[in-house]
Amino acid sequence: MRNDLSLGTKCSLLFASYYAFMYPTMIMYSTYLVTFGLDVSIVAVMMSISGMISLVLRPILAPVIDGGKCRTLSLIMIGCMAVGVIVFFFPGNKSFLQASVYAVLTNSVCVCFMDMNDSWVLKLVKQTCEVDYGRSRAFGSAAFAVTGLLYGYAFSKLGSRIAPVCILTLMLFLFLVTRVLPDPQKVEVVGNRRSGISNYKTLVKNRKIIAFVICYALANATFNFTDNYIPVLILQRGGSTAWTGLNDFVMATIEFLVLRRFTEIADRIGTERVVWMGMLGFCVKAVLVALMPSPVWILIACLTQVISFCLMIPSRMRFIEKNVMQDEIAVVMSLSSFASSAFSTFVSNPLASQLIPRIGTDRTMILYGCLAAVAGICFATIMRILKPKKQMIE
Repeated sequence: MRNDLSLGTKCSLLFASYYAFMYPTMIMYSTYLVTFGLDVSIVAVMMSISGMISLVLRPILAPVIDGGKCRTLSLIMIGCMAVGVIVFFFPGNKSFLQASVYAVLTNSVCVCFMDMNDSWVLKLVKQTCEVDYGRSRAFGSAAFAVTGLLYGYAFSKLGSRIAPVCILTLMLFLFLVTRVLPDPQKVEVVGNRRSGISNYKTLVKNRKIIAFVICYALANATFNFTDNYIPVLILQRGGSTAWTGLNDFVMATIEFLVLRRFTEIADRIGTERVVWMGMLGFCVKAVLVALMPSPVWILIACLTQVISFCLMIPSRMRFIEKNVMQDEIAVVMSLSSFASSAFSTFVSNPLASQLIPRIGTDRTMILYGCLAAVAGICFATIMRILKPKKQMIE
C-alpha cells in the first residue's frame, strides 16, 4: 500500500477498512448464532460476555493510546481477533464454548479497536488540523454500506462457509492500513498535569463530562440493543440475510451522506444540542423498528438513522474534543465506553435475556427506546443547568 497518501486519506482508509471488517465480524454475529441453531436469548449472553471483557480492557488500553502506541496495539488486537475467528468457524459443531471464545477474542477486541480508531484519528485532528473527523468517518459508513449489501446477499446464497474467508481477508486489509497510518505524537506533560491513569481522577470531578458519560451509556444501550436485534427481527418477520444486508446498505449510505456534512451541521446547531437530539433519535428508531410488520417496513423505519446514529456518534467525538485536553482524549473515550460496557454487561444485556422470552424482541426494543429518551432529556436538562454557572465563572 502506498505510503505517500495524505493524512486525511489514510484516516479515511482506516475507517473504511475497519467498518468493512466490522460488518461480517460483529454485525452478523447474532445471525451466525441463529443460523448455527443457538437460541435467540444466547445473543444477549454473548453480548454480556464480550461487554465484560471490553469493560476490563478499555481503561487499560487508554493510557497506551495516549502514549502514542496505536500501531503496536493494533497489531496485537488484530492477532487476537484472528484467533477468535479461527476457533469459532473452523471446528465442525458450534458450541457455547466456541461462541464464548469468539465473543472474548473477536467481538470484545473489535469494540476496543473502534475506540482506538476514534482516539487515534481525533488526536491527529487536534495535532495536525489536516483531518476532518466527520468526512473521514463517512468513508467508514460507505465501506460498511457496500460490505453489508454484498455480504448479506452472498451469505443468503452461499451460507456460513463464506464467513471466515471474508472476515480474514478484510482483517488483512485492516492490518495493511494500520501499517501506513502514523502514530499520534505523545503529548508532553506540562507543569503539575499528569497523564494516563491519573487523568481519570481529574475527569470524574468534571460534572459536564460525567453527565455526558452517564447519559451516553444509557442511550448507547438502546443503540446496541436495536442494532444487535434488527437482524433477528428481520428473520422473525420473514426476511433473510439479504434483507439484512440491504437494510444496512441503506442506513450506511445515509450515514455517508450526512457525516460528510456533520461539522457544518454541528457548527450551526451546536454540539450539546446535537448530542441530545441524537439520543432522542435512538428512541424514535427503536420504537418505529419494533412496530414494523415486515422487512420492507423495518427498512423504512431505519431511515431514522439520519436523526439517530448520524447525529449521536460523531457528536460524541466533537463533544470530547471540545471539552478535554489533548492528553485526555483516549481516557475520556475509555471512560464513556467503560460506562456503556458496564451498564450493558450488568444491567442491559442480562435484563434483555430475561425480557425477550417473556414479552418478545419487539416489546423489549420499545422499552429500550424509552431509555434513550430519558438519557436525551436528562442530558439537555443538565447542560442547561450547567451553562449559566459556567458563564458566571467566566
